[in-house]
Amino acid sequence: MLEKDALYRMEQASHSSFTSAQLTDISQISVDVGQPVYRRIDRFIAQAGNPYAFRVGDVPVRLSFAPNAPSLSTRIAEAARLS
Repeated sequence: MLEKDALYRMEQASHSSFTSAQLTDISQISVDVGQPVYRRIDRFIAQAGNPYAFRVGDVPVRLSFAPNAPSLSTRIAEAARLS
């Protein structure tokens, strides 16, 4: 399972200047929905790289959250506990 501090480092890196070519295109990623949530999360991140910065086709995507909103790492941890 991905550690919370690793997600934090990915979040910080997502704010730097990635070029579109450096971002993983997630449009072809597949995850077995029959697997437990924590395995799906691990599999997705293993394929996508940084879950805060990726692209879908030619469109770069950078996730960010409102200051008072739960972080992605918090949401992932919650999802893993539900599995």
